[in-house]
Amino acid sequence: MRRDHEIVEEVIVEEEIVEEVYYEDDEGGGFGGLLLGLLVLLLIGGGVAFAWHKGWLGGSTPSPERQVTVGGPAQSPAPPSGKAPPVAPTGLRPASEAPLAKRAPVKPPVKPPVKPPMKPSDTRPAPGGVAFWDGRTPFKCAGHQSFTLKDIEAKVAGDAPAITAAGDCQLTLEGVTVQAAIPLYAAGHAKVLIKGGALEGSPAIKAWGEAQVTIDGAEIKGPVDQKGRAAVLKAQP
Repeated sequence: MRRDHEIVEEVIVEEEIVEEVYYEDDEGGGFGGLLLGLLVLLLIGGGVAFAWHKGWLGGSTPSPERQVTVGGPAQSPAPPSGKAPPVAPTGLRPASEAPLAKRAPVKPPVKPPVKPPMKPSDTRPAPGGVAFWDGRTPFKCAGHQSFTLKDIEAKVAGDAPAITAAGDCQLTLEGVTVQAAIPLYAAGHAKVLIKGGALEGSPAIKAWGEAQVTIDGAEIKGPVDQKGRAAVLKAQP
C-alpha cells in the first residue's frame, strides 16, 4: 500500500508541474510549451499503464496460464484441484499385477537304447546240451566245448564255413542239412559225428590238423578236403 501511495503522489506532483508549465506557456503564448506538455502527458500515461499492469495500483495480475519463463522450457498449465496429473506410460508392469508364469523347459525325447544283435555264441546253452542255431549265420565250437545240433535246415551265404569245430571241441550233428560254400570245417583236435542229414558244398567237408570226422548215414554232396593228420571216416555198421 505504501508503494501505491508513493506512486500516486508522484503522479500528482507531475500533474502540478504540467499545469505550471502549461500556465507559463499560456502566458508566453509559445507553441513549444504545448508540445512539451503533450509529451509529458504521454509519459505519465505510459507509467500509469505499466504500474496498473504490474499490479502496483491494485490491477489484476496476469493469469498463471499466460506466464512465460524466460530462458527455460514451456510450462504446462496447472491441473484443476482434486485431480492427479497424468502419468506418462513407462512400459513397466504395475507391482499389483502377478508376473507371467514361466514355461517349463521342453525336454528332448529319450531314445530307447539299441541292443546289439545277438551273436550265435550268445544263443548256445550250457556245454553238453542241444544248441540253438538259426541256420543263417555261422556256428562255431572251440576249446573244450561240447554241443549237439538237431533237426536243422541251414543255408548260409558267403565264403565262410557254416559250421566250425576247432580246438578240442566235440560236436554232434543229428538230422542237420546244410547248404553253404563250406558246410563243415574241422581243425585242431576236434571230433565231429554226423548222424543223418546232408552236407552240400564245395568242399562239403574240410578237415585239417588232427581233426576227426565220422559220417553215420549222412549224405555228403561235394568233395572232401583233408589235410595233415585229419581223418574223415565212415561209421562202422
